Amino acid sequence: MMPWERYWNGVAIELVDPKTGDIRAAIGTDQALGAPFGENRPRPVIHAFRPLGDGKFVYVGPFQVIDIREAASVLRPAWRLRASDAEHFQKRNDKWRFRALIPTAQEQRFRTLEAELTTAEEALVARMQHVKEQSDLIKLAQEHYDLRLRELLGAQEGAKTPDVDEYVIGLQGAIGREEESRNAELSEITRLRGALRDQYAMAQQLSKQNSDLAKRLPQPSSSTISPQVTSR
Repeated sequence: MMPWERYWNGVAIELVDPKTGDIRAAIGTDQALGAPFGENRPRPVIHAFRPLGDGKFVYVGPFQVIDIREAASVLRPAWRLRASDAEHFQKRNDKWRFRALIPTAQEQRFRTLEAELTTAEEALVARMQHVKEQSDLIKLAQEHYDLRLRELLGAQEGAKTPDVDEYVIGLQGAIGREEESRNAELSEITRLRGALRDQYAMAQQLSKQNSDLAKRLPQPSSSTISPQVTSR
């Protein structure tokens, strides 16, 4: 059976950097955490447990020692930190428990869950990006729809538009107005054609009446007309 190796109970911790999740733990070289780092000396990784308040502890995760002193050290999460993780580091009067080693199966279980969570987060980010792109397309389509609707029906009351029928009353209204104007012009042309036809018929009738009257006038006889002879 593999021994638990070193462990530290009742360790006070303090959050140093919420962004990186760095914490300062009240253990150092005096508590056999390790020796100061050298160029060829790897930085150790220890496992942290935080209290739940009922005498039980929950596994937080592996932390890498990034700085060490005699009675304190700075630890950084050795996993992908999330905003909810750092919230647990801010609780005061928490005394954590640290171990240099945990069963391999438990550590592997943590790594597996971490990988699954990372995959799920990446899928969620991709889905949210897809939703955003679809929302942008819907917004663009709505803008085009509103534009076409304004072209057909005209702008809403109070909207600033050029003083052109297509913008003021819409394309449909402008077409309707042009059709009314065209119909009025066609009606006027029909009326003028009728009046012209009536005037032509009246002129023909008057011409015929004049011709008939001219025929009724007395015609001079040939005997009453004699040529005049001029004598020299």
